[in-house]
Amino acid sequence: MKGYLQGGTTPEETYDALRTRLVAAAAGGEISGADGMAMFDVFMRLSSHFDPAMMFVLSHELGHVVLGHSPFPTGMTCAESQRREDDADAFAIALLSYDIPGETEATDRALARVNGEKENASADRNSLAYGYVQAIQFGFALAGLSNLIDQQCSYRDVADRIAYLDNLRENFVASRTDAIEEIFRHFKSHPPYVHTSSDVESLTSAKKRKLAQNLFKLCGVAQGPKVHRLKRVKELPFGWVVECPNALPSRFRLPQFRARLGTHTWQEIELEYRNHLPGSSLMDENVIKSLLQP
Repeated sequence: MKGYLQGGTTPEETYDALRTRLVAAAAGGEISGADGMAMFDVFMRLSSHFDPAMMFVLSHELGHVVLGHSPFPTGMTCAESQRREDDADAFAIALLSYDIPGETEATDRALARVNGEKENASADRNSLAYGYVQAIQFGFALAGLSNLIDQQCSYRDVADRIAYLDNLRENFVASRTDAIEEIFRHFKSHPPYVHTSSDVESLTSAKKRKLAQNLFKLCGVAQGPKVHRLKRVKELPFGWVVECPNALPSRFRLPQFRARLGTHTWQEIELEYRNHLPGSSLMDENVIKSLLQP
């Protein structure tokens, strides 16, 4: 990783340094005896998934650091070395399951369940979003590396390693999907706000009041204030909201639930219920529309 990172210290410089290294490798310039056209073919296969593949590799290496693997002690057995590589892979998938790839996959699954739709998930497409398939199948060859950990020991073979990661991803995402589904079901019946993208400013005062009253009906409460006010949303999803006097139930505040959902995601959802305004990446405009259909 030092060789990849020495090109700069900012994320942009690091990205450029790594891409430059891989482009050079793809051209055959840094791979002794390699066929340049074959390497270019490998590069093209990886390039469409370059960002997620790089993110997986960086997450794996970060796992070694966080798990206390670096520097590797001398005299380790092959089994011990392989276990550390498995643990770093597990760290990477756990991390990515609580970042954009995992949130997207879990959100799609949970939304389909809540709306009574068939889950239309492609395992191949989802695994590509995490980057490990392309990184393992093509990344090593592209960077001029082998499958060896050292001269006497190697990683799992490609198919076995991908299967291992597929299973880890499924377990992490399944747990997170269940937690997101619980949030979605509560949001659907007890939302912290009701959102509209209507052109409110063009409405007359009477129509604004009528719209606010109709939106408040979606809050799912028996009684509310006599006057319902529309409040402008200044960040995505742009539009207007009517506040709902709903709160998160205590079961959602338990540490076990917060861990399943993801601490950062839970904090965003909790803030939405406290401020009665959109602000969570989980509750984007499409999710809100899908859950709060009149």
